[in-house]
Amino acid sequence: MEVQLGKELSCPVCLDVFSPPVIELCCSHNYCKKCIHQTLIAQNCNKPQDKFICPMCRKVNMLPDKGLNGLKRNMFVENVVAILKERTESNEAKQQALKEFMCPDHNDIMNLVCLQDNTLICAGCKLFGHHSTHAVSKLFDVYEQRKEGFA
Repeated sequence: MEVQLGKELSCPVCLDVFSPPVIELCCSHNYCKKCIHQTLIAQNCNKPQDKFICPMCRKVNMLPDKGLNGLKRNMFVENVVAILKERTESNEAKQQALKEFMCPDHNDIMNLVCLQDNTLICAGCKLFGHHSTHAVSKLFDVYEQRKEGFA
């Protein structure tokens, strides 16, 4: 769903997810401010009341008295883009944190503790690796035992 959402929140000029501020034209098409600015330059629209064409539907628009800054911002789209960005960054952070618990030898989650070496290991390390003869315990159990020791 997030891929579909990202597609819907993409600027039709740069094809990236909108970068705020997001400008909404009178035809209801949205653009990054920098992209609509480039469009205005390309269409030689540089003073109030100049006309320019929407890159999507070709509808004629008029530059307001305040110029580019007078065009309407779409705060709803900006807020949705911010939420999407936050979720994406959160998912990337979770995946990065998970990689720290992945065994480099077996590409499996290290959820065991070798009690002899006091290191994190995965099931593959215990079954097939050099920890096969060592005593191990679940990471959660070791955590709980050590937590009680600090209390």
